[in-house]
Order: sequence, then structure tokens, then C-alpha cells
Amino acid sequence: MSTIDMSSVMETISSLETQLTQLRSLLGDAKKTKQKRAVNPDAKPNAWIDFLKRINALLKEAKHEGPATIGVLFAKHLKDSREGAYDMDTTMILEAFEAWATPERIEHAKSLKRAKKDSSAASSVASQAEEASDAPASDAPKKERKKREPMTEEAKAARKEKMAAKKAAAVAPAVAEEAVAPVAHAAPIAPGAPKKAFAKKKLAYTMEQLKDFDEFEHEGETYGRNIRGDVVNGDGAYAGNWNGTEIVEGAPPADWETVMA
Repeated sequence: MSTIDMSSVMETISSLETQLTQLRSLLGDAKKTKQKRAVNPDAKPNAWIDFLKRINALLKEAKHEGPATIGVLFAKHLKDSREGAYDMDTTMILEAFEAWATPERIEHAKSLKRAKKDSSAASSVASQAEEASDAPASDAPKKERKKREPMTEEAKAARKEKMAAKKAAAVAPAVAEEAVAPVAHAAPIAPGAPKKAFAKKKLAYTMEQLKDFDEFEHEGETYGRNIRGDVVNGDGAYAGNWNGTEIVEGAPPADWETVMA
């Protein structure tokens, strides 16, 4: 009968444990590393985003003092009112801007920017309030209880007798009433009865806010996004809704044709 070499067995177990630790480390690094989508070199440029960048660069070069949203509103005005707006030269664009940039339109652009800041501030306050409500109350000072002297056997017996008498007095009228009148049972709930639906409160935005698209980059591509989170791709088509970390694909909202009109 052969004997087991314990030292060899222990070495094998130690080697397996080392390999298992290395494998766990590799799997952990693979989960943490998110592969970015490669930029498609053959992708068509987004004409609207390129035009908006050009407008903003021209206004900045001309040292126009005003809110950043004024460039978006002006670019949309040109796109909607002039045929071939994307091909306008610098002189034509600046002349059109001087005629278009009335005090009313500049104030409107400022109001849109303030609305964005107010919305972000309200979201931040709501988030802080939610975190505060979820915080454990373990640090709150505990109220010290006054220590009571232990009860004697006589006191315990007297208390027990008093509680039994009180309970009997409370039960007696209920028993008598039940003997006189039949018990009324609650009406059964019909199966499949619809539960009361609570309407989800939706934020209200003006059509000017929904038409105001800012450019942003995500995974190497440039998109346009409005205050509601609606996202347009490089072809100007609806790409989905921005949830703060990614673009969630789906059907466009019901008012999408009005927003893009």
C-alpha cells in the first residue's frame, strides 16, 4: 500500500490557490475596464453641429457679449429662415446677426440659461435631501432611561390581578354586543380590481427650451441635446434620451415633430 506524500499535496493546493487569486484579479480588472467604441472614420459629419460650432466661433471672435444660448437660437433662426444657411460666408452671418440680435432676443436667451441653472439647482437640492433622509440616525443622542427598582413578588401578583380584571371588563361589552347584533363583514374586493394609479409628476418645459440643443460628445461622437434630454445624432435624427450616463434608445416623444419644426 502506497503512502500519500503530504508535502506534495500541500504544494499542489498552494499552487492552485495562487492561480485562483490571479484569475480573480484578471476578472476584476476586466469588469472595471470599459471598452470605448471606436470612432468610425467613414461617418458623415453632422452639418447642424458643425454650423453651430462655426456660429459660436464667429460670435466669440467678434467679441459679442451675451449668453451662450444666443448662438444656438441664432443658428436655428438662420437654418429655418434661409435656404443654404450652412453655406453663408462670415460677412453675411455677422450682418444677419447684427440685424437679428434685438434686446428682446438677448433677454430671451438669458432666460433660457437661467432656467437651465434653476433646473440643475433644484435637482441638486432634491438629491441632497434624499441623501439626508436615507442617512442613518445612529449618531443621534439616545435618551437615558431612568432605572426602576425591581418589583417584589407581592407587587407582581397585584399587578397581574389588576390587568386580568381590566381585560375582563373590556371584553364583556364586546361579547354582549356580538350576541345581539350580527357581525358585519367587509365587502370582499373583486378579483382583478384595478389599483389606484398615482400620476407621475412631469416637468414642464417651454417649446423654446425644447428647441434649444447644446452639442456634447459621447463615446467619440458628437450629438445635440436639449434640456429634457432628447438627443439628435449626426444626421439630425432622434437618437434617444440622455439619462445622465448614456443614451437610452427608444421611440421619440409625442411632440417631437413640433420640437424639430
